[in-house]
Amino acid sequence: MVLNIINSLLRNLKKLKIVLPTVLFVLVFAAISTFVPPQSRSIVTVLYIVVFIAIMMLAPIIMRRRVAKHVLESRESPIIRAKLQNVLKILSKDVELNAEMSRQMMKMMLSMIIPIILWFALLPLFSAILVGSSKGGDLVTFCRYVILYSIIIVVFYIIRRPLMPKKFIVPVIEYEVYRSGIFGRGIAIKFPLDKDFELSKNVRRGFVEIYNKRNRQAFRLYTDDVDKLYDIIVKHGKVS
Repeated sequence: MVLNIINSLLRNLKKLKIVLPTVLFVLVFAAISTFVPPQSRSIVTVLYIVVFIAIMMLAPIIMRRRVAKHVLESRESPIIRAKLQNVLKILSKDVELNAEMSRQMMKMMLSMIIPIILWFALLPLFSAILVGSSKGGDLVTFCRYVILYSIIIVVFYIIRRPLMPKKFIVPVIEYEVYRSGIFGRGIAIKFPLDKDFELSKNVRRGFVEIYNKRNRQAFRLYTDDVDKLYDIIVKHGKVS
């Protein structure tokens, strides 16, 4: 009973971590629209967006460094070391990868361009309906802006979801596998793998794939011995 409650809380915390950046984005944006003078609003908005994007980009890098520190501080010798030249040689034989990456890039571009167009199209319309003359004081205006930006974010999400790739393929061109995790260019994964990760292999194309269901990243580890790499990850990652 207690374990079930703890597991439920942990699952909810993970969901909260995903939603929290969006909630903060909406609240701060609403605060800027309400409390910053009109003559300074554009500059403050641009600065806020730049800072927000920078933080969102830095967060995964900081997380990878933490995992990398955990892996490297164990002072283990790597079980497998995949060097750049060997990986590129194997990767170049995967003729299907170029088509996959082209489709992924196209979908990502559309998922970014269409929301920007909708932002400029919908914001004036919804703003006139929901905010209007903003009678009722700053608190009421702030709440109206929160509703306004929340609606636009939901519309973005509904439209972007079918456009976004089902998984973001990340070919890893250099990596090392340890008993405590995997570390390399663009990848840092700690063992054991939690339930958010799925493991698969493709012997014909020469890779093992580690798929993170939470952020939809699919790390492709190219190797000349797929079964060996897969078995090592299963063993040390405690994959059931």
